[in-house]
Amino acid sequence: MNDDALRREILELGLEDDIPLWEIADACRTDGLIAAGSPGVDVLAASLVALARTGEIRIRVGRWDDPDTRDADIEEAEPLLNDPRRYSSAEEIANGLERVYYVNVDNIVE
Repeated sequence: MNDDALRREILELGLEDDIPLWEIADACRTDGLIAAGSPGVDVLAASLVALARTGEIRIRVGRWDDPDTRDADIEEAEPLLNDPRRYSSAEEIANGLERVYYVNVDNIVE
């Protein structure tokens, strides 16, 4: 696995829209950037936390049908990013979880 390729994938996909964590996990597995299962999610979560800490991505939280997601600061975002249930749409639905999204800050217009 190449950390630079994973970082690029995260940032490039994040330019499109608010991306659910399960969507970036699926894309990274499909592209061979992370392993299946917990080891891959752990690697992806660590990359997302690092990018959030440096301010390159913003973490947002909200129901899937809520047009007004809210920003999460790093103290709230880190445990969300490290929760493996957030990387599976089935787990999100089964547990009634709010959706966690990220967006590349270069895509934010304020």
